[in-house]
Amino acid sequence: MMKIVMLLLVLSVVAAAQGIAEKPAADTVPDVRLAQKVTIDCVNVRLHTVLERISAQTGVDIRCGKNTKDWPVKDLPILVCVKDMPLGVLLRTIADVMHLGLTVRDVEGVKYYRIWRDGALEKELADYERKGKEAKQAILTYDWDLYSKAKDVPDSKLPEFNRAIIKALSGVMSALDTETKERVFSDGLVALCASEMTGEAKENAASAFRECYESNQRYAREHEQPGSDLSFEAALAGSSLVFKSERPSVYDRVALCIELWLGGDGYRSLDIKDFGMLPGDLERRGFPPRPEMPKPPGSAGLTARYQALDPYNPYKDDPTPLLKTKVKLEAPKDKKVPTYADALAALSAASGYSVVAEDFTSHRGFSVQTSTDTFKTIFKKEVAVREILALPFEMRWYLDERNKAILAVEDDWILRIKNMVPESLITSITTTLRTDGLDLDDLDSIAGLTTGQISDWFASTELSDLGRKGNRLHHPGSLWPLYFALNASDRKLAKSDLGLSLAKFDPEWVRKYLREAGSSDMQLVLDGCVRKPGSDDNDAQALTAPEVFQSLVMRVKKMEIESAPGRWVYFLEIEDSRDGNVVRKSDQLPFLPVYSPDRWAEIQKEKQKTPVNLDKPGQAANERQ
Repeated sequence: MMKIVMLLLVLSVVAAAQGIAEKPAADTVPDVRLAQKVTIDCVNVRLHTVLERISAQTGVDIRCGKNTKDWPVKDLPILVCVKDMPLGVLLRTIADVMHLGLTVRDVEGVKYYRIWRDGALEKELADYERKGKEAKQAILTYDWDLYSKAKDVPDSKLPEFNRAIIKALSGVMSALDTETKERVFSDGLVALCASEMTGEAKENAASAFRECYESNQRYAREHEQPGSDLSFEAALAGSSLVFKSERPSVYDRVALCIELWLGGDGYRSLDIKDFGMLPGDLERRGFPPRPEMPKPPGSAGLTARYQALDPYNPYKDDPTPLLKTKVKLEAPKDKKVPTYADALAALSAASGYSVVAEDFTSHRGFSVQTSTDTFKTIFKKEVAVREILALPFEMRWYLDERNKAILAVEDDWILRIKNMVPESLITSITTTLRTDGLDLDDLDSIAGLTTGQISDWFASTELSDLGRKGNRLHHPGSLWPLYFALNASDRKLAKSDLGLSLAKFDPEWVRKYLREAGSSDMQLVLDGCVRKPGSDDNDAQALTAPEVFQSLVMRVKKMEIESAPGRWVYFLEIEDSRDGNVVRKSDQLPFLPVYSPDRWAEIQKEKQKTPVNLDKPGQAANERQ
């Protein structure tokens, strides 16, 4: 009779040699296969690839994710460089570093192992998300109240450089109504035009802007630079206060940021770090301490099982000899620009320590974390292990001295997993970039991604141009999401001379895009507060009124780039067919199709070899360009 027993694996003295402790059960026995030693180097790969290679080497069935479609786990980026590590220890270490569970199932006496995010871990993440939202509101409320009290504290408790501005802003915030405060907390970004304010709020805002204006003028005089051409009154007329609320993390305490946009004369930004001794002084006078963000799940377990390392403070007298050990790294011979994963692999080879690390860094290009010049120096001379570990500043490091292993996890790993993109999508896009290139309609592949996903996965050299296109799709004011919501036949019409009539669509559906893609609150700032808040909704309502909506036509136009024949700039416009006036237009999408740098270089070489055909009008001119 088949007996299936699910066992949660935890460390224990009994199974320490295997690295996995099995829950006591009468019908299971320790798996001797877990004691076999594993040596493997996996650099710039995904978790499923590592586990497949380990399984092939050891003959042990090791599965990844809850099923074959669980790409958010299977595609996690990881580095594993180990030598002679017991299989059980290695599986436990990988699970710990990737914040996953490790379970074993016994089927008729044969065990298979699974590294995955089980229900308990999913619940932990959901609870963390819920607690984070609650903590954000508490911290925003605290910061708002703290900023409002700044006007009443002694000058000595505030930094001299920002003192006048802080006190003036405090007066503004004290005078704002509850509705404005709630908008900041819910919308994330609210712009208030100085010209629209009244009473005490207007007076204090004028004081804050005057301080900014005079500070800028003083700086210009001291550095012999031209000052503003505008009088203070003219600059004030186009000035705005922008309140931005962001979700803080355990690593970044900023929740509420205030920007002063001085019309025609730059801006000043303030957040909690600019308030000097104020938070501590208020706490000593009975103001409650600032709320904290919850700690990510799993942090306590890592600290309990491994020794925490701090390579970032060179002046700290860390007792760990490893950090002071000097090694000579050997650069990979098959790469022009090594990645950070290559540096860790070289560290493992030079130090004799295994390295297991989350690797959300290498695919983005090393310049994301540190300068290329700094990175190159670690391959040119002997350097301390501390210097190598400290290069990417978004990692937490641990040491398993017993098994001679260095472990690394991302500081904000929860954000990284939120921004995950399927490996299959990256592979497909990369292949197309290296061959046919991606034209307008191929941008579907990134149109549905978030700005965080684009930032994390399209910042590498080969994908950066595509990443810039993706960011344009998410710009405030972009109408491109409306285009990418169309089916193939409607897109074809939109690109024709006839254009696509919007009358066939639900006006409410179109109104949503027109409203959100008009002038956001930030656009009000950039427009110098000429438009009044709410005007975008009014515009959207007017454009989708029955008598107007029937005449609206969407057109996508393109123009060849003279300096790059064969590549185009695309425009999207919404036109009133009654008079031909363009009522809305979106950002340009230039240089399409997008190719990889190497493929574009090949295309240019092929064009240079192509003989000029003088029988074709315009070709000779293009060839000369």
